[in-house]
Amino acid sequence: MKTNLENIFLIESNFSRKPLAEINIEKLFPDTNINVSTKLFEGSNHLIVNLDYRFSLHDNQKERTEYLLYKCSYQGEFQLETAENVTNDMVDRFGSVNGAAVLFPFVREDLMDRSVKSGFQPILLPLVNFVQIFENKLKEKQQKQ
Repeated sequence: MKTNLENIFLIESNFSRKPLAEINIEKLFPDTNINVSTKLFEGSNHLIVNLDYRFSLHDNQKERTEYLLYKCSYQGEFQLETAENVTNDMVDRFGSVNGAAVLFPFVREDLMDRSVKSGFQPILLPLVNFVQIFENKLKEKQQKQ
């Protein structure tokens, strides 16, 4: 399935932190959530990939205070060379793996930039294996059936 990247848009980006003078980032625990969705418009070769990301740093207490919260949504617009013989499964796999991998560096850069501007050490997110995430989702889906 051949595609061309047309555009990347930042749809939403929110960053907040507790206004404490000193927060020891080494004593906080990260939590992340990634959600990828795809939509191929019928009768066209226009594919939209949405990547929603949530990252937080929290303490390990029972009440779990979040000291930093980052949420963003990026959208990629792709043009398929042809939609002939392209199945929904192929579109979903492309968007969840390739499309997400194209968008994720923008998430990493945005969070790193905002963390520095807020007085934290730079937060550099590790690379993500989107193939593994997609395959795990498929397994979960098959187990529910």
